[in-house]
Amino acid sequence: MSLAWTTKALDIPSPAAILGFYGPTDFETGALERHQEEQSYGEFPARRMRLEKIMQALPRAPVTNYGTMMDGSRLGWIKPGDPRSELIFAVLKEGIGLNVLLYGLSPKALAQKPDPELVRAISPMAHVRDGSYNVPTFVIHGLHDEIVPFKTAESFVKELDNSGVECGFLPVPGVKHIHDLHLKPGSREWKSQVEPGYLFLFKHLKMSF
Repeated sequence: MSLAWTTKALDIPSPAAILGFYGPTDFETGALERHQEEQSYGEFPARRMRLEKIMQALPRAPVTNYGTMMDGSRLGWIKPGDPRSELIFAVLKEGIGLNVLLYGLSPKALAQKPDPELVRAISPMAHVRDGSYNVPTFVIHGLHDEIVPFKTAESFVKELDNSGVECGFLPVPGVKHIHDLHLKPGSREWKSQVEPGYLFLFKHLKMSF
């Protein structure tokens, strides 16, 4: 979503459209942190790795596939001992998400208080409100998302609509975070949980589906 406003500063074309899956859209209200505090995350184990070790072990290349971290537990998309999963455990159970986003992963970074101006700068909702976000956007979000509160997605899409930004919204009943991980294209679940978002995207890219 950040490409909606960062491309302007770089003087390069903005995306034709954005398809967002269950991502955080508002970092200023504290709703994300409150939601995570309210979740027990009892099924998530405590991290096994020191933060310094996590930082050293994280892959340098972009992660585009979660298949290497699959396990057979109910957790599904996270695995104890994998540095990406260990970071997730720390973010969720220790409340360090904003610090990691703004300052990185180090003792000094985690000790800082998030600067409100920096928080605003990374918040999609703030950019919708100040008019710098105007890219057509479709949001898909599970009603039972345990990581990012559904209400923040609902509020974000409403703000897009109120601001005159073309948008679409697919609330998905009965599913949690990363609900689309094992969906097969063409299946009934695919058609009901993700396909409308791709149709929106392809319409703006002038592609057939």
